[in-house]
Amino acid sequence: MTAAIHKAPRRRAILLGIAAAMLLATACGGGTNITSDIQARYAGLKEFTATVDIAADYGDRVSHYTVVYEQTSPGEASISIERPSEIAGMTAHIKGGGSELHYDGLILETGPLAGTALTPIDAVPAMLAAWAVSRASDFSSTQYNGVKCWQLTFLSSAGENTIEQTAWFSADTLKPIRAETSADGRLVIACDFTSAEW
Repeated sequence: MTAAIHKAPRRRAILLGIAAAMLLATACGGGTNITSDIQARYAGLKEFTATVDIAADYGDRVSHYTVVYEQTSPGEASISIERPSEIAGMTAHIKGGGSELHYDGLILETGPLAGTALTPIDAVPAMLAAWAVSRASDFSSTQYNGVKCWQLTFLSSAGENTIEQTAWFSADTLKPIRAETSADGRLVIACDFTSAEW
């Protein structure tokens, strides 16, 4: 895992709108109650806390992170890094309706994932934004690690790249269990939600 931390101005804004738009579904996908329920659940989130294990594949290396995402009100959230140990304790603050990341004097240089414009730190808020406004192009009932789930797929494009996001939600609670993002058929980021509470 390679991560460099550089001094930067006190506040540095990064637009997440591009990342969220990149994950938007381009197909309406059936209009089922399940996809509507998931969209409504995440569009209406006021408070949400999740611990997420992230694997990011850059092609020449795979980096692993554990982050805690905490939304305290609509448009206000923070992401605290627990792993790797070299950057544990660093916190990113999200403000402005979820459209900006403000770092307290530091920039985490993880680098964008090929074809997605996402970095591992952007991944969780971008996924939540997509689930709030997107309709799945495909869905099915399945099991993941012994848990009955709804598996949803979102298709979109970023430039010349085809982006596919697959997410598994508990059939009982609609809480996320796992989410994957692929660019042109290559898995670039995988998120395992070890806890999720609202």
